[in-house]
Amino acid sequence: GTIMTVLTLLGLGLSIDYGLLLVTRYREELAGVPDEPGVSDTDRRQLAIGRTWATAGRTVLFSGLTVATAMTGLLVFNDRQLRAIGAAGVAAAALALLVAITLTPALLGLFGGKISATSARNQAASSSGKFDRLAHTVQRRPLSVIVGAGLLLAVLAVPALSLRSSLVGLDQVNVNTPAVLAAKLVETRFDQGAPAGILIVARTDAATLQQWAEHARSYPQTASVGQAQDVSGGVSTVKIFQRGSASGAQSQELVQTLRAHRPTSFTIYVAGDSATLYDVKRLISTGLPAAALIIIGAMLALLAFMTRSIVVPIKAILMNIVSMAAVAGVLVAVFQFGWGARLIEAPVMSGLVPGVLVLVFVMGFGLSMDYELFLLGRIKEYVDAGLATDEAVRRGLQHTGRTITSAALLMAICFIPFAFASDVVTQQIGVGLTAAVVLDATLVRCLLLPATMTVLGRWNWWPGRASQQKPDPQPIELISPRRESVEV
Repeated sequence: GTIMTVLTLLGLGLSIDYGLLLVTRYREELAGVPDEPGVSDTDRRQLAIGRTWATAGRTVLFSGLTVATAMTGLLVFNDRQLRAIGAAGVAAAALALLVAITLTPALLGLFGGKISATSARNQAASSSGKFDRLAHTVQRRPLSVIVGAGLLLAVLAVPALSLRSSLVGLDQVNVNTPAVLAAKLVETRFDQGAPAGILIVARTDAATLQQWAEHARSYPQTASVGQAQDVSGGVSTVKIFQRGSASGAQSQELVQTLRAHRPTSFTIYVAGDSATLYDVKRLISTGLPAAALIIIGAMLALLAFMTRSIVVPIKAILMNIVSMAAVAGVLVAVFQFGWGARLIEAPVMSGLVPGVLVLVFVMGFGLSMDYELFLLGRIKEYVDAGLATDEAVRRGLQHTGRTITSAALLMAICFIPFAFASDVVTQQIGVGLTAAVVLDATLVRCLLLPATMTVLGRWNWWPGRASQQKPDPQPIELISPRRESVEV
């Protein structure tokens, strides 16, 4: 189920993004092709398609590679489900990229005549529209915008300080399927509602196991010790009940203590929900450094190759990390604190499902870089054309702002239904990715990115163009609010 969810979310999201970006740019390029005598409409459309794929097509290529690279980070975890999701994510990103750069131009060639060019009115508005005015406002006081947006993201990230991990129990399942109803019936009629405790399975008789288990009474995390029972074939079991919940800190410490004090005369296995959660968290924490190294390293390399800069990729990664911290805060606020949980009929849990948290971070990181590339690709075009960085940022935001916000809105529409699913795992994925897309398309791309690029100026392109580009003229607009002072 989770793999299909990832394929659906990622495939829909990327296909919408790429299709919207390419068609919007095609309309702009078609409007820019002169209507000369002897040039047929077919030739004009083919020329517009060629220009679109030389510019926006290049951006889509880097975006697809970036998202696929982000999903490869899941392949390093020693967990079959995360690996399967990673492979599915790579396949979804690769397929979306392949369709965008092959099928889309073919469809434009067939039906491009039904897609009108950007009108003269819209062309004029594209130079001085609402996103241009937003960029002007941001560039007047870039430091204030950075501080304000940063504080807002920090406030959203505060709940993440209380982040805990938890497995999904029957009380967190909203659907009444036959399997769930049967499990609940067993709990009720056979007195299985008590805390499950930590199950010890041993290759010895019950008396020997009971003697060893009694030592656990001295551990501060132990609430009580059950009665050992012989199972069959020289195997016995006993339950050791922890203080607090199965996902609490004391149960995790008790699992670690029991495994550290294994008997030497016979073999034991520590099992149960607490042990499962402990093992899952350990698997994730073990693979996390390698996954982070792969994702961040590959993204830095791809962005550096695209922009011929070191500063821009580092800044993009840092902004994405801050954005993902805010997403973690939103997830904790909804699923642990219960803020707004009733709106989506979500259960309040003692923690977040650990695998889901990793999945949301990886997918959110990749999708955030998707919008980053949309905007940076256009800005880089203007910089390469000789414009100063501030002017390039204004034009880039004006030409891509509407596309980014429209794509984010459409992607959020795709993600939101998953937040209302009957499965809490799918709900957490839906809420996390919706928050990631909305925060990235608003605070990060429309405010933080232009503000930070304004402060850095020509050093955005170090070492490639920083030494060659003339210093950006200090816009008087940064000091005076008079609009006409922008023109230098």
